[in-house]
Amino acid sequence: MVRALNLIAIVTGGLWLVSAVSSKLPDLYPHPHIDYILDAKYLWHTVTNMNVLPGLGHATNADMGVTARWKDFLRDHGKRVLDDTLDELVWHIQDVDRRPYKGVEPRFERFLNNELAILPVPNKGDQFVARSFVNAFAGHWSQRYQAEREAQVAALMREEAARHQGFRGPVRSTGTVEVMDLDRSFSGPSASSSGSNYDHEEDTGRSW
Repeated sequence: MVRALNLIAIVTGGLWLVSAVSSKLPDLYPHPHIDYILDAKYLWHTVTNMNVLPGLGHATNADMGVTARWKDFLRDHGKRVLDDTLDELVWHIQDVDRRPYKGVEPRFERFLNNELAILPVPNKGDQFVARSFVNAFAGHWSQRYQAEREAQVAALMREEAARHQGFRGPVRSTGTVEVMDLDRSFSGPSASSSGSNYDHEEDTGRSW
């Protein structure tokens, strides 16, 4: 009886450990601003409910979130997003059997090379990468919208500062001649703009 109980305890403990290790790959949730970016929102639904990720060769379909800017994002940022996501995936599954995830990288590479117009993503590893793509897309446009808003606010502040700098109050009279400092009245600030780019250093370092 005691031996039987010990065997049950060992088996139960082993199953718990397997479950704990196998669940290291986290569930990804939508980007916090995804509701404001409709194509990203519909893409999320396409990935999570239909278990597919539309690619460059897929026809434009607003209901699925397939827009021109989604395809532009895949062309311009797809390889970087895939590298970053695969690195994260490897980190999460480093202590588990990697065989179920073995085909993830080549499938997504074919997807980005426009060999697959639509990529089935039924497995947990595929879902992890596909959701990461949609979240990266949502984050990209969320940052762009934020930058545009900040630029608009800065422009309004410059205009307001220019109006205040150009205003010198009512014209003063010296008795017979009214004097106004025309040079100062019409002076204003000069505007300048700058931009920045960043370079992403690729470090695959993955061994499947």
